[in-house]
Amino acid sequence: MREILLTENDEINDDIADSKNSDLAGLLIQSGVNRNNHELLSELWDISQSHPIYRATMFLQCFKHLLQFIRFYDRQHRDKSDCLFYFSGPYMLLSYQAKENKIPIILLLSLHKVSETFGGENKLPCAVHDYNQTKCRVVATDQCIGSCTVRRINRRWPMTVFYNLIDIAAINALTI
Repeated sequence: MREILLTENDEINDDIADSKNSDLAGLLIQSGVNRNNHELLSELWDISQSHPIYRATMFLQCFKHLLQFIRFYDRQHRDKSDCLFYFSGPYMLLSYQAKENKIPIILLLSLHKVSETFGGENKLPCAVHDYNQTKCRVVATDQCIGSCTVRRINRRWPMTVFYNLIDIAAINALTI
């Protein structure tokens, strides 16, 4: 996230970028804890309806501005059966859609280092195969997250990944 802010405005101070990122994550976690993550953003910043923490932390336009830069490009030219692999250091982010009318599977992995797929008609990635082998652990984590999630309704899969990372970080912080 810090890199996204720095690429949009190279003159931004590192302390300001870190502060904005932690403010953004804090507000998202606060909306999950209060179970108001399905409310409109304008309602969260409304003086008469919401907690003052939203207005005290940052302006609504700044919050929207930070959220709009969490995305990947070339969405229109993607074939529906493609696998998208993104690598950053030891981590791999995978987006796989088996069929056109199915929801895409998005995985963040540290085990797999290369973009391998099984042969065949649908070109199943090896990471998805491994995910299917350990699905029960994922379901248990999703049940823990379900009680107070920061997820908001959106149509951009990078935002879904971002919200899920914050949910998992909150579960890990609670566990520690």
